[in-house]
Amino acid sequence: MVIRTLVIDDHALVGSALCRALGTFDDVEVVGSATSIAEALDALDRLRPDVALVDLRLGAEVSVDRMVDLLGASPATRLLVLTAWATEHGLDRALSSGARGLLSKEQPLDELVEGIRRVHAGELVVCPDLVDVLVRRATAPLGPALDPRELEILGLLAEARTTDDIAARLFLSEHTVRNRIRSLMAKLDAHTRVEAVSEGLRRGLVLPVEPDLSAIG
Repeated sequence: MVIRTLVIDDHALVGSALCRALGTFDDVEVVGSATSIAEALDALDRLRPDVALVDLRLGAEVSVDRMVDLLGASPATRLLVLTAWATEHGLDRALSSGARGLLSKEQPLDELVEGIRRVHAGELVVCPDLVDVLVRRATAPLGPALDPRELEILGLLAEARTTDDIAARLFLSEHTVRNRIRSLMAKLDAHTRVEAVSEGLRRGLVLPVEPDLSAIG
């Protein structure tokens, strides 16, 4: 059986290389590619692939935030998230949004193809590093979790936004924003905003900004 596969990656060079590499396997047929959410929605609707490899970050958008739309375009397609930063939080977001797993771009090609096969067979797929993380999380006492507003503010701090800028963007008072920042810093055991962002990146609570490969050369 040949697995009809769609590659969705906002870096055209990376996506093209991945398409060529997957095409060397007899049981995988790359039926198309896309570089944005809009292109992905169109390709899913037209091509109806068995499996779609979806980059976690597509330009300014995070693919798991649009997973409902992607699944709606082709309900029978199984979506497998692929990312350069495989984190526990990223896995949680991927699975809760309807994806069938999350793999790292650092994994060998053979493991990626095996992941495609397993997802096509109906299994959930997790990269090996995250299996260890999930085991440790299951056996460790839970610390205080950041609420959705704190996660939103942490993401803006990671973009080097000021208190007044965050307040304006979220329609909150500066006093409320400062209180929220103090709360999230306490939960992350951070003494400064920089430490909070660093810990957030380590835990995968915020996504690093990927370099713009199109600007190279």
